[in-house]
Amino acid sequence: EWRRAPGGYDANRPTRAILPTVPAKAGPKIAVAVHAFYPDVFDELCPLLKTLPGRFTLLVSTPSEAVKAAVETSIAQHGLDADADVRVTQNRGRNFGPMLSEFGGAILAHDLLLHLHTKKSLHGHGKEQTAWRDDIVNGLIGTDGITDAVLNLFADRRTVGVVFTRTFREMTYWANHWLQNTGQAVGLFARLGVADYNLRGYIDYPVGGMFWARVEAIRPLFEAGITYDDFPPEAGQLDGTIAHAIERSFVDLARSRGFTFAEVDR
Repeated sequence: EWRRAPGGYDANRPTRAILPTVPAKAGPKIAVAVHAFYPDVFDELCPLLKTLPGRFTLLVSTPSEAVKAAVETSIAQHGLDADADVRVTQNRGRNFGPMLSEFGGAILAHDLLLHLHTKKSLHGHGKEQTAWRDDIVNGLIGTDGITDAVLNLFADRRTVGVVFTRTFREMTYWANHWLQNTGQAVGLFARLGVADYNLRGYIDYPVGGMFWARVEAIRPLFEAGITYDDFPPEAGQLDGTIAHAIERSFVDLARSRGFTFAEVDR
């Protein structure tokens, strides 16, 4: 963070203050990771991504060459000011597999991470739920000032490590528990070096797996050597995988590193 240095005086001109030249304060380096399974939904995200200030890094995982091409077309058509890395990735780990296995090193070079995906179904409903997805996304980024509000939150409150939208009103109350993921949690937290965590009762976490994070607050996730092999083959699992544990780990991980969290309720 740039701070103005104290002024000095020229010995030959004692009445003229000399103010040192200080570079303008640069904004945070932002990485946006998107798991783009559905190219039509990614296209809908592009106008929202244009609200990010300045150039950002865009890391996109896709399931096929066809989707990759569609995503690259959307990026060009919307004129996103981004350094884009679009890849065809393995179908393991849902949105977290590619984020950690493919893009972890790139994310570590940034200050803030915005993680989004294009999932269409609400847990347990098995049908497209655009209201659920839009509710989460619009609490993280948007054309109504929410993008600036979140970035200002990070700037003004240095202890905030994770920001996410409050749980969707139609989500079942028990989603905010560890459910069948306690065994996975114990192993995951040991791997991350987190000793203090809660496996009982209500827990705070980004239900739906989309969030903002200060990279330092979740750094161990990217340094734990998690690869696709840590995730089971995709079989439509609703619970009990390491991906479900990772989704629930962000707040405890951030707390272990001296950070807290904030929820957005538009």
